[in-house]
Amino acid sequence: MISVVKNPEILEHAEHVTLHGLDSHQVINLKLDGSREAGLYRLLLVGQCNALHEAMPFLFEKIADETELLLPDNLLHSDSVIGKLVNQIEESDWQQVEIIGWLYQFYISDKKDEVIGKVVKSEDIPAATQLFTPNWIVKYLVQNTLGRQWLATYPDSALRQQMAYYIEPAEQTEEVKAQLVAITPKSLDPETLTLLDPACGSGHILVEAYDLFKAIYQERGYRS
Repeated sequence: MISVVKNPEILEHAEHVTLHGLDSHQVINLKLDGSREAGLYRLLLVGQCNALHEAMPFLFEKIADETELLLPDNLLHSDSVIGKLVNQIEESDWQQVEIIGWLYQFYISDKKDEVIGKVVKSEDIPAATQLFTPNWIVKYLVQNTLGRQWLATYPDSALRQQMAYYIEPAEQTEEVKAQLVAITPKSLDPETLTLLDPACGSGHILVEAYDLFKAIYQERGYRS
């Protein structure tokens, strides 16, 4: 069986990539050269990073050139990290929001096995305690916080049918029911709702929350 080594897809369509600050003439020259794919990939990667800076400057700083990323020379070799990510992971797996967590969990597994069960030093605490949250737990958390807040005000909302992990509130006494009615808003403006993940790692909870927020906005008549 012949193994075909693939390059990152962005290289195949490099001449069509339009990013703010990206020199299209330089991209085309590197593409036509045919022997400078690593340089082309570095250029595109920096361009993509700076596109993130343009969109969210509060989160991503501007990058001057590829040296700031400390990129290895063998970035596109078949045995490089990029090569393995492209060639050894099925395309369908990249569609799963959990993949970042799976990669991270594998990345720290050796260190975790090394320190777990011992008196953990301060520098080893992340390896011993950082665990990726499985998708069903994430759904449970989001649906029973953000989802619960929405359903408390709109108990007949059709979103209830989309929340498989939502737990119906327990039956309460009349006194508690009266207290709940007093503190539950009669209406909610989706634009006033926010969500905080105080231990954000890969952002998995925020991605799940985004989907629920989107459904809430659409239910209130916002355009897709």
